[in-house]
Amino acid sequence: MPAGPGARETVIPWVHGMKLTLWVVVVIALFFGGGFAFLSTWDIPAPTSQIEQVLPNEQFPR
Repeated sequence: MPAGPGARETVIPWVHGMKLTLWVVVVIALFFGGGFAFLSTWDIPAPTSQIEQVLPNEQFPR
């Protein structure tokens, strides 16, 4: 294979598209992986508002 100035023209055209596709897949995987890691380690506080509800006695069997 000649290594002259025109040697880069022999590269298959779809190789550049495959490289771009690989980068896009890697970026998406890192995005979802980072989101999963963030949500799995996030200490979400419990709700602090008090809820009071009156339940009628007729609902409970004796």
